[in-house]
Formats: sequence, C-alpha cells, structure tokens
Amino acid sequence: MSHKTYLEAFPSPQAFPYREDQVRNNAGGYTWEIQPLQYLDRFLILGTEGATYYARHPQRTYEAAGRLKALMDSPEGVAAVKRIVEVSVSGRAPKNDPALFALALATSSARLDVRREAYRSLLSVARTSTHLFHFCAYADNLRGWGRGLRRAVADWYLQQSPEDLAYQLIKYASRDGWTHKDALRLSHPRPASSATSALFDFATKGRLPQEANCEALELVRAAEAAKTARGSELFDLVTKHDLPIEAVPSSAWDAALYRHTALAGKQSTWLVRNLSALTKYGVIPQDEEVTSFVTGVLSSKEWLHKHRIHPLSLLNALAAYRAGASRHGEWMPSSRVEAALEAGLEASLGTFPTEKRVLYGLDVSGSMSVGTLSGTLITPREGAAVLALAAIRSDPGAEVMLFSDRFIPAPFGTEHTYSQAIAMTEGLPFGRTDCALPILWAEANNRLFDAFVVITDNETWYGKTHPAAALASYRRLVPDAALVVVGMTATEFSIGDPQDPKTLDVVGFDLSAPEAIRQFIMGV
Repeated sequence: MSHKTYLEAFPSPQAFPYREDQVRNNAGGYTWEIQPLQYLDRFLILGTEGATYYARHPQRTYEAAGRLKALMDSPEGVAAVKRIVEVSVSGRAPKNDPALFALALATSSARLDVRREAYRSLLSVARTSTHLFHFCAYADNLRGWGRGLRRAVADWYLQQSPEDLAYQLIKYASRDGWTHKDALRLSHPRPASSATSALFDFATKGRLPQEANCEALELVRAAEAAKTARGSELFDLVTKHDLPIEAVPSSAWDAALYRHTALAGKQSTWLVRNLSALTKYGVIPQDEEVTSFVTGVLSSKEWLHKHRIHPLSLLNALAAYRAGASRHGEWMPSSRVEAALEAGLEASLGTFPTEKRVLYGLDVSGSMSVGTLSGTLITPREGAAVLALAAIRSDPGAEVMLFSDRFIPAPFGTEHTYSQAIAMTEGLPFGRTDCALPILWAEANNRLFDAFVVITDNETWYGKTHPAAALASYRRLVPDAALVVVGMTATEFSIGDPQDPKTLDVVGFDLSAPEAIRQFIMGV
C-alpha cells in the first residue's frame, strides 16, 4: 500500500495531513490551498481590511500582496486583470478598493502583456476620481511613475467629457492625500478642447478664465460660489445647477438640503450612508414624501442593482442605523427604514432554490467572530448567519445547523429577520473548529442529503476526521453527495478537495455565488 493510499484509507485527525497535497492553515489544521484565481476572487470580494483570529490586518494585506504579485507575474496575469475588471464592473464586491489595489499591482508586473492590460483597464475599474486617487496612492507605493502609468492616468482624464470632468473636479477634490493637481502634474494630459484646458487650469492653478462660458465651467463657478453661500442662496445654487453634495460645506447642511438630496435619487450610496443623518435632522420619518421614497428605493431590487448597492453595504447600513448613535450624534431609528433595509437585503442576496435535500452548516466557532467583512461592521459569523437565512428562505426544504467543536441546533427559521438571525448566533459557546461536523452529524443520524453547504473561514483543526474523509464515508449513504464550501475570509485555504468533482468552492457575498451554488447542486 502506497503512502498516499494509506493516508486515505486511515483518516487522521485534522491536525495532521489527510493527503500529501494538503497544507497547514493558520489554525494549525490541514486543508487544501485554493488556486491563485480563486484567491483573487476572495481578495476582491472580502478584502483584508479586518483582522482575523489568527492574523492582524497589516499581516493579511502584506501576505495578500505577495500572492497577488506572484499571480500577476505568472502566465495567468492577463486573466487575473480581466477578472479584476469583471468583478469591479459587475458590482460583485461591496467595495472597489481591493480591485484598485490588485490593478495597481498588475501595473508593476514583470510581464509586459499584463501591464498593458492593466493600463487599458484603468478607466473601467477607476470609474470616479476617488477610485483614481486610491489607485494612484497604491501605485505610488508599489512602483515608480513610468511612461505607461503616466499615459494611463492621462487617458483617464482625456476620456472625460468637459461636463463629466467638471463634475469629477467638484465632487471628488481629494482623497488619500491626492488631488487632481497631483495627478495632472504627474500625467501631463494634453487637452483637446478649450473647455478641458480651462478645467485643467482650474484643477492645477485654482483659476478659471472669466471670458470662457460653457455648461461645464458654469458648474464649477456655481460650486465655488456655494463655498460661501448660505440659506436660500445656497439652496438655489444646489437646485439650479444640480451640484453634488460634496460642493456644500458640512457646516451648511440643513434639513432642506437633506430633503432635496434624498429626493433627487442620484446620490445612491449617499442615501444608504446618510439614513442616520436624515433621521437625526427629522426628515425621516416626519416627511412622508421622503420617507416613502427612501423606503421604496431601498427595497427595490431594480434600484439596488442599477446603483450597484451590495448586500454587505445594506447589512452594514442596517447595523449602523439600528445602533441609534455614532460620533456624529444620536437618532431614533425608524422601523420603516429598518424594514426597507431588510427587504432590500433580501432582494439583493439572490435566491437559489434547488429542489434538493441540502444541509447548510454554519460555522460559529471563535475565529468566525473576529474581524470584519470588507471593512464593514459585520463579522464573518454574522455574515454567515445572513447567508444561511437567505438560503432557507429561498429553499424551504433546506435545513441549517450551527457548529463549532460540537453540534448546535439552529434556532432561526424563515419567519425571522436577518437582524434576528444574527442575534440568535450571539452568546453561543464559541470554541474550536471542526468543519466535518455537519457531515458526521448527518451520517450518525442517518439523514439523507444531496449536498452540504458549509459556510466557514476554513480554519478547521480540531476534529478527529477530515471533512473530505467524512464526505467519503457519507457517500455510502448518498453516493452523489456534494459539498459546497463558502469561504468567509480572504485566506488561501479550503476544506474542499480540489480533486473531487462534486466539491465546489465559492466566496461568501459574491453576487454570482447563489446561481453557481444552485446550478452545481441541481447538477448533482
């Protein structure tokens, strides 16, 4: 009997390798290492902004940079850049910062074809000046300003119409210590029109030609006037010229401006972020027109999709709004707004009815309660509770179990809200991690399932049997039983056997994951 066959025939505890191709995870257990493009997906969607139980934020980001740089220097580098663009443009990720960081890494690739693809992709990934400044800050720290990077940034400016450029100059004056003056002086774009030339002069020298007159320049003049205007004069400038909210000094905001901005409906992410301010100023719930409009769009799947409002953004907004206080003040949360955020979360998460027997295993171990998802207020455990509830709501025949180092009955069902589901996972006896438990429990109780969906950070280490070994044993009951691993942190590990065609690895809160899970399970 070969060494490999011996290991498979006599499964070892998770603290020892089950097969020779396994690697040690952060917790000391043995799992498999996912493929570089799979790791890229986790990074783009989940990020490394929050610490985990086993690694601090700077350490995670440093390790991520090394892995991504190796990917960009490999023959898969061009495919990686295309994946960055696809995830960014489709809105699959809650934040664009990881995509900008990865794209900046691609511009420093040792491969010319990867660098060129990254330069061509800048306008697609950096859709606003804020994105551009983030990208410039990342690139400045990762590499020097060579000709290719200068040309890419210059092209970003030159592809803007004068009206769009004026809006960018007003709305996003500076971010990350970068201004348009910095970016323009480094990239040296050559304007093709007098209006663009005048806007470049304004950005770099702070002046506009008085004799020039066009819609773009009038917008800039109105924004300059708004810096000192107050009361009705300021309100008239904002409404007449449709000024972005950033043109208004924070000290000048009042209920009338909040009301106008909310009803304008254009400031989509602003609306989600400023629910507390709208409530604090009394616009919500006292103003029925605003309250009805806001709650209507927040629960509209079409509006959320159009404005790329990610489920994690809604979940984060719900947590922040329900708190009723922040460093900016206090407010009394509106039950109508909370209900609209819940409805919007339901609409944006997607549905995946499978008509199969599915057991969702929700990891509630200690490591899942540390750190946050993509820099939000949400821990991996809380996010996992939301995903599990969304699953059983769309697939009533499915079941959910909670586990750490032992089985914990799932207390929530389809009648509960997402906030209630999160609350019900608090105060549990968090402990060690054994990701084989859902499968072992099903086999011990002779429960027949077509698929197991384990939502975890993959830091399993405690069990006496590897999840892959447990699945192999369970297949004596259900020969085609499948395993879907939903990764909740941007690590390179997975409990899923890469050689098993009936095992799928997906990323938690990836908007493409529900349909991928559904199709995979339906094909079992």
